[in-house]
Amino acid sequence: MCGWTHKLIKTYYSGVSEENHVREIMQDLQNLASDTDLRQLKIDYLDYQERADLLADDDYAWF
Repeated sequence: MCGWTHKLIKTYYSGVSEENHVREIMQDLQNLASDTDLRQLKIDYLDYQERADLLADDDYAWF
């Protein structure tokens, strides 16, 4: 179970101030989305680099 899910469950059952915890959970979700976006950008960049390298390699050029 990932950290933010564990935190959500722990917070939900603790009965502590919901408003503060909802803000924390929303921030954690935003951070998770941002991390996911950064990972996808890295994957896209590496894919682009690999294609550029293949096109630059004379052995694989089809033209």
